[in-house]
Amino acid sequence: IYINQKRNMFYLLDDSDLLPKYNAEEVIYCNYTYLKSSLKLVEPREDNKVIVYCASAKSAVHMAAQQANGAYLISNYNRDKEAVEKQQELYHYLIKNEKLPDDVYILFMTSAYREGVEIKDPAVKNVIIDASDEITISQFIGRIRADLRKVIINTNKLQYDRIMAIDEEYKKLKELPEVELAEYYGKQLAKIEKQENITLYV
Repeated sequence: IYINQKRNMFYLLDDSDLLPKYNAEEVIYCNYTYLKSSLKLVEPREDNKVIVYCASAKSAVHMAAQQANGAYLISNYNRDKEAVEKQQELYHYLIKNEKLPDDVYILFMTSAYREGVEIKDPAVKNVIIDASDEITISQFIGRIRADLRKVIINTNKLQYDRIMAIDEEYKKLKELPEVELAEYYGKQLAKIEKQENITLYV
């Protein structure tokens, strides 16, 4: 994977460092205006649970209310004291057990839980992230300590177009003989290392 911090661009290659020690069967990039469109790509159930990163507490609370087995976790310092009070039982359960309660199939979380929380729940099979920056994406995926079926990244149109262009190039590269492929990557990595604001992972 390489990350261009100047342009906020990232690309997931096979065995990416964004999924340390764990695998995702499918990484999907979406160009949706509304998060609820991404939710149509998953079917929350007891053995196929979903974790969703929301950009705001208001969105997390609202989206959870629309799900039959939905719940939310927002900052305990949020101004919505009623919402904070309602989540306390779930919050303590998750911290103690590192998994979702049996009756919660989809959990909406905010940036308050990008760090410090680990979810080791084999029933969690899908992650949806409503964000475009690589730091949020990597930190949030890192909370899930299990293999996943789908990682869905709901990004903006500019990011989406860039990612799709890189994806097309990557598909073509996979068809090259190993020697040519190694030569190509050697040249590309040399170029990337010379650019400003680049973080390179190999």
